[in-house]
Amino acid sequence: MKLTLLLLLFVVFFSSCQQEKPYISGKSITIGILAPISAKNSAYAQQSLAGIKAAQTLKPYLKNGDAIRFLVQNSAPNTQAVQKALDAFKKNKAKVVLSFMGSENMVDATTLFKKNDIPIIVTLATNNNITKLAPNITQVCFDNHMQAIVAAHFIKDEKLFNNVGILYNMSNNYSHSLAKEFKHTFKKLDGNILFYTNFKRIDPLKNLDFIKNKKIDILYNVTNAETTIKVLKKLKKEHINIPILSTDGLLSSAYTFKPADLKYFNNMYITEHYAYDVKKSKERKEFEKLLKKKTYQESSYAFLAYDSYALLHKSLSECIDYNYNEQCINNHLQNSGVIKGISGNFTIKNAKAHREMYIDKIEDTHLYKETIVYW
Repeated sequence: MKLTLLLLLFVVFFSSCQQEKPYISGKSITIGILAPISAKNSAYAQQSLAGIKAAQTLKPYLKNGDAIRFLVQNSAPNTQAVQKALDAFKKNKAKVVLSFMGSENMVDATTLFKKNDIPIIVTLATNNNITKLAPNITQVCFDNHMQAIVAAHFIKDEKLFNNVGILYNMSNNYSHSLAKEFKHTFKKLDGNILFYTNFKRIDPLKNLDFIKNKKIDILYNVTNAETTIKVLKKLKKEHINIPILSTDGLLSSAYTFKPADLKYFNNMYITEHYAYDVKKSKERKEFEKLLKKKTYQESSYAFLAYDSYALLHKSLSECIDYNYNEQCINNHLQNSGVIKGISGNFTIKNAKAHREMYIDKIEDTHLYKETIVYW
């Protein structure tokens, strides 16, 4: 009886091991990656690449056993580099392109994307019109319109603040367009914009009277991590203590800073795609373990890379019987059904993402949820 039971347990154990081992066909599908690797601030490119590699480690094969092979090309420093990359993808018969480029670079390369027929997943660019650049573009992140609305309502309806100052950078497409979007939205809520300052034109670090004398309730900061840390240090030195709400990816961009500088970000609010203190799925726990090997446990850029990979994986699987036809893939990318993302489920409808958006508070390099909105 004992021998029979042991044999039965062995069979069950052996069968479960066999089920966990994926079928491998020996074939691979080429996927292109556009990443600004040589850009001045390539932190988000590196974190995105770490995220996509970790996602591939967790789920390397499609249901038919085909593997996904990435062909990484540098999209920096100009559109000529983007053209060279697109040529390489076409030559290697890439079925999809994952773009880790920002809004400004995506917009600059509009003409190139219109000529390109390979489906493109835009992971990080939040510009409202990204999906209008070409009919084969799908946007995984939330856009500026959504971010501005959620930020404005958080300030006006939850914090009950009425007087806002906006700090932005006109020379940056992302910063300028988001600042305009927020300004328009907050005014529609009968909020007061006490100043709207272009950091490149007026250096607010030289004179903080524009903040001291305006009696603002909160600062809406749409500048990059390097500018933000300068502002935070100056405010600290001048003993000016006001709430600040900043935008997605800010903390992830600052991970390269010294630990002492990261402490300046404490208590800042931020709009994001995820939060640290939520119930984590098994996949997210495993994913964070892989990221930790790259010296950080979480990253907005890495998380969005995972979500893009999940969308890619599902869309490719849906088109196996059609020999990975590009039109089939594009159709499934742009209208996806439910995708299990790393920080929560999302769907793509008409090439735009519908997903949860968080307002978080930064504490010791982690993002703690203040509120959450589904868009």
